[in-house]
Amino acid sequence: MEIKNILTGYNWFEIDGVTARGYCFTERDELLKDKALAMHFATVTDEKTLAQRLISQRGGLFAIIINKPNFKAVAVDNAHIYPLFYNSKGVIADSAYSLLNAKSTIDNNALEMYHVAGMTPENKTLICDIHQVAPSSYVIFENDNIICKKYYNYLIEKGKCKKKDSKELNIAIEKAFKQAISSVEGRQIVVPLSGGYDSRLVICMLHKLKYKNVLCYTVGNNDSYEVKIARKVCQVLGYKHIIVDNTAIIGSGLDIESEVFKAYSRHLGNLICFTYVFEFVALRHLKNLNVISDDAVFMPGHSGDFYGGAYVRKSHVTSSDSPQTIANKIIFDILEFGYSHRVKRLIANNISSKYEPHSVVQDYVLNNTLALNINNSARIYEHFHHEVRLPFWSKYLLDFFKDICPEQLTCDRLYYTYVHDIYKHLEIDFRQPEYSLKDIQRQWYKNRIRKLLPKRIASLFTKHNNITDELTLCQPMIKQIKGKPLYSVNDLMREWYLAKVKELLQ
Repeated sequence: MEIKNILTGYNWFEIDGVTARGYCFTERDELLKDKALAMHFATVTDEKTLAQRLISQRGGLFAIIINKPNFKAVAVDNAHIYPLFYNSKGVIADSAYSLLNAKSTIDNNALEMYHVAGMTPENKTLICDIHQVAPSSYVIFENDNIICKKYYNYLIEKGKCKKKDSKELNIAIEKAFKQAISSVEGRQIVVPLSGGYDSRLVICMLHKLKYKNVLCYTVGNNDSYEVKIARKVCQVLGYKHIIVDNTAIIGSGLDIESEVFKAYSRHLGNLICFTYVFEFVALRHLKNLNVISDDAVFMPGHSGDFYGGAYVRKSHVTSSDSPQTIANKIIFDILEFGYSHRVKRLIANNISSKYEPHSVVQDYVLNNTLALNINNSARIYEHFHHEVRLPFWSKYLLDFFKDICPEQLTCDRLYYTYVHDIYKHLEIDFRQPEYSLKDIQRQWYKNRIRKLLPKRIASLFTKHNNITDELTLCQPMIKQIKGKPLYSVNDLMREWYLAKVKELLQ
């Protein structure tokens, strides 16, 4: 099968039949970026060599297209920051919209998952015959066949977990941040500082590793708990901090019919996930302040709570859970928007009883909730022509926590103990309010009741978390979806984006 590319993104490099963007680290921690990355894969002429190169890399954000006379394949990293799409004719694109045509129709199977999760399954989009390369995967185009394979997963066979300690964790975290810092090459690092544990750890590690060219910003009300913590942390560590008052952002408004916002929603949505709004307006505001260097690199604290065991605790998964029970917990406690017997059945059918139940939940979260949804919000920086670094997605940290004992995620909480030790040492251990056991149990019951009730009824009992007044900002979207019942701002953005996709097809 012949393949051809339609690439609209920036920083693509081509050499000897290989087109690449991004960076990765070799098993020797050598940084390969842009042209060097393309050269690294230029000698790949078969599936075995491709798999070896992908498995041996120690972290990075990249997309690879190999178009050799006798070998044609595409691959993406774990975090899915640079998505790739393809169709049955062998056309490959970095924007799913480039593959639309007059005959394009909604994929109803993918649509059902989108209704439940706010994203499509790993290798699907909302459109028939437009597929995405799933996180941690490669796709081979061979004769008339298209073969999809995973090169990395987060599943651990039963009995293979290990007890680990904070010294090992410290080594993994330092290696992860040293990687990220070396790949930035002295440029300004911009940290979205929420005041939470994970973004706070990002600037602590930058401080510990003596990186000075750092700008932090926090969006919110001056009197909010998060802003107060973020301000104190930056004062102690000596980093410049900008508070973006959310009232200024709300006041600037949101023109959802402007070409700028349409381009943004297509870039983030990509026919796989809803479009985040608040991040767009906040970053637009920052750019107008001229405080961000043209070549600045953003470093958000995405996914730290994954290592803290948040999803394992949230789903109450136990070592005796069956595949059906695990699927039930995923759909009620992990997925955000709805319930579907069919989706639950599909999830259960992909679960093997030979793996540790908690690792099944972690694997699902890693490849779906995080890579296809949470990380999608980090693609906003690329839209504004900035690179991003995700230190929590380094293979050093992924591998460290992959086979850790589940008790160290749920009870001992190794990650949070380590984090608090760092904060105490730097005198920034400002504790956040934690949920009590009763609060967690109450939420467990609410998840089940809400998703089994008709949405119009369940939405009446839903308390909207609206700290940043995002609902006010999204009023133009509310008008366009004509009074549909909503669970949250995310639910609103999910409904709005789907309406826009259907409108485009019409």
